Amino acid sequence: DLRVDLRRASKWYPGCIPSHGSQPLRPPVELDPMLEPVSILVLDGHAPLRECIGEVLQRAGCRVHLAGTGEQALEVARSVRLDASFSDVWLPDRDGFTTARELRAVHAELPLVFVTASGSEQDRRRGEELGCFAWLVKPVRPPELLDVLERLTRGNPN
Repeated sequence: DLRVDLRRASKWYPGCIPSHGSQPLRPPVELDPMLEPVSILVLDGHAPLRECIGEVLQRAGCRVHLAGTGEQALEVARSVRLDASFSDVWLPDRDGFTTARELRAVHAELPLVFVTASGSEQDRRRGEELGCFAWLVKPVRPPELLDVLERLTRGNPN
């Protein structure tokens, strides 16, 4: 069983706490122990949320790389294999769309998941133009992240 206990993040970002407390969460897929873990970049300028999302994905069996700025994300992308990016669209040093384009220059087929407070149609369209795999509006809960992770591992954006 996968246990998610994110109470320490609740004082900064209560929306990240599972509504079911620290109930067991099942990994979204059975990962073959002989295969490399799914490698995910989590990019968000808000450290407690970045760590919260990272912890959920790590406990699901992913290898997680955290970045707080677009520049840090590019440094990660140049140094490791990435299977997906979970990114905010508002970053301290540039917008997430620009960073997504730059990440795609390093990893051409990188699936992009935007996790953002922006629910605007204009931003969603910009994400769609980049081939966004999924769009999650904050506050995001662990089951939503795990659902996207499951769809990523199966290659199914729906």
